[in-house]
Amino acid sequence: MFGLVIPGRPQTDLLQDPQNSYRWGVEVNTPASIGEFLVFLKTPMQIPNAGVGVYFSFPPFADYEFLGALDDSKPSDLFSTGWSLRPEVESCPAVRVCAMVEPAAELLEKLKTNPPKDVKLQYARCTALNLFRFIESFSQGQGAQATLTCPQDVLDRWLQRFEEKYKRDPNFVLRTE
Repeated sequence: MFGLVIPGRPQTDLLQDPQNSYRWGVEVNTPASIGEFLVFLKTPMQIPNAGVGVYFSFPPFADYEFLGALDDSKPSDLFSTGWSLRPEVESCPAVRVCAMVEPAAELLEKLKTNPPKDVKLQYARCTALNLFRFIESFSQGQGAQATLTCPQDVLDRWLQRFEEKYKRDPNFVLRTE
């Protein structure tokens, strides 16, 4: 009923859960290498007032995080995971991706109260903050009397430093305060 596509990997079908006829899922190896994936309906749902919630869980597969929803009007979606930005996922062997048939009203409420995270925007904000902190390091004085005089090559210097740190740890920017 549902398919999963991860860039660079073969298309996979989600398998129906033998204990819950409204849930399908599949375990996927090396989640830290997955930046995004696509889930799609293979056939129209034909269940009135229902949709499909897309979730994921890491071992021991007890808690599931909501990613988004599908229905007949939106039969596929590309989900950004952000898993590579989470240090605890680095050593995680697998992730379980699930699709669950749910009432449309419940899915709409989940989309309102727990909207999907924009991982790329979060990373961009952290990168901008990192740049600001670097430029701020050239400040002279304190408080309202502080002045900021930057060298002309400040962006070149920041970018070189950024690239060096990124090679060592792509997630370093998330720790910028």
